[in-house]
Amino acid sequence: MKYGMRILIVWLCLPLFPACAPLNDRADFEEVRRDVHDRAGYDVAWNEGDQTAEKLTSLLSQPLTPDSAVRIALLNNPDLQASYYDLGISRASLVQAMLPPNPQFEADVKFVEAGEGEIVEMALLEDVVGLLMIGRKTDLARTELNVAGAVVSSKIMDLALRVRTAFFRHQADLQILEMLKTELEAVEISYEMAARIRRAGNMTELDFLEQRAVYEELKMAVHAREIITYESRERLNRLMGLWGEEVTWQAAGTLPELPESEPESQGLYEKALTGSLQLAVARKQVEIASRRLGIADVTSILPHLEIGVAAER
Repeated sequence: MKYGMRILIVWLCLPLFPACAPLNDRADFEEVRRDVHDRAGYDVAWNEGDQTAEKLTSLLSQPLTPDSAVRIALLNNPDLQASYYDLGISRASLVQAMLPPNPQFEADVKFVEAGEGEIVEMALLEDVVGLLMIGRKTDLARTELNVAGAVVSSKIMDLALRVRTAFFRHQADLQILEMLKTELEAVEISYEMAARIRRAGNMTELDFLEQRAVYEELKMAVHAREIITYESRERLNRLMGLWGEEVTWQAAGTLPELPESEPESQGLYEKALTGSLQLAVARKQVEIASRRLGIADVTSILPHLEIGVAAER
């Protein structure tokens, strides 16, 4: 009996040892990186301290372009970097789902009446329902891991789009501000000339006040555009994860010229359906709900069942 008990203990505990094995939290990230590169050509990297700082310094030492802004954001955006760890959490959930439930050891000591001795009872039990559900739980966890990867890929693509939009918005604000400043310089010269003519008595007060009103309105427009330009710059800094001395960058060039013709629209709908990450995530979420429902159906019919051995001495 003792020998059989030892064999059973060893057999039940063997599946627990893989839980101590280290997880490779970068393997799933590599799959996401390849997927994003195949879809849009973006190179995604995990923030690795000193190496990341060197890359940022190199990118910020040159005038900022839409491509370099996207590279900085994908490398330095804190929210995006934090989402990479969700892949490790999902991988750990998959590993846990593949392991059998821990066996339960129970012991009970009963004292015989009048102090004539004691009875020791020991039992080792295993959750049968948990063992039967390993396959379904593993499939569910694997699907959830695929969803986590698709969600991270979607975040990367969305961030890249927002960075490009914010960069072009800032470029437009800079160009509008430059045009307003140029116009203000011309109006200022005209206003100074009007003031001299007014002092010479060759201009009515009404005409001079009209000239002054145009000048003051344009000054207010320049100040308002400066605020808008500052806000668009800060919005871009947040998306790129920049702060402190890193925000002293300068934007390169001006807005690109509009294309001469409209882009081809044929087949865009089909491409959107087949390539949409949001739709892929929605499909997987439906699959996850279905698998969870199947597990719930089984556990509702057979909520608890254990098997094991017991000994008494």
